[in-house]
Amino acid sequence: MLTDLPPRRTASAAELQELRASTFRFTAQASLAGRPELVIPVRTIASGEWIGVGLLGPVGGESELVRLAAQICPPQGALAV
Repeated sequence: MLTDLPPRRTASAAELQELRASTFRFTAQASLAGRPELVIPVRTIASGEWIGVGLLGPVGGESELVRLAAQICPPQGALAV
């Protein structure tokens, strides 16, 4: 689970490893099953906190997930609920 925004592209190897270790239990199932997963950032209006909503697609369904995200995500950024 991410407690903050994802690391920047310039993050160090140690920062990326820390992220992998902290999120592995949430993402391993999709990887082991060979299914694509897409996480959409959502900002809650009540608390202002960021959460990620994970969508799990069928094997080979990467393009379907991207199309779905394009339909439900506003162009200016994260969903707000």
